[in-house]
Amino acid sequence: MYVYEGAVDFRRLGGVVTVSAPEGAWRIHLDDSPAGATSCAIALITPGREGLNLRREGQWFTPHLYLGSQQQLDAAYGFGLAWGVGTKPPR
Repeated sequence: MYVYEGAVDFRRLGGVVTVSAPEGAWRIHLDDSPAGATSCAIALITPGREGLNLRREGQWFTPHLYLGSQQQLDAAYGFGLAWGVGTKPPR
């Protein structure tokens, strides 16, 4: 999950994410984030014996000078994505 454009971090947004699965449900309060956190790993989905396993994560990422929060998330979970410079198209 990422903050929307114009927000500094999650703390003042008052958001709550609820994840439901057959085993139950849990919530992550977005205002519990550390200062400057712009992304959060909410849940981890992995293959299991009888389908998919869902695990609560709640791991926050704050960008710094040479590594954006998306790249930190990639490194933390070992996705191995190739990163390059990009731009958004004009609206």
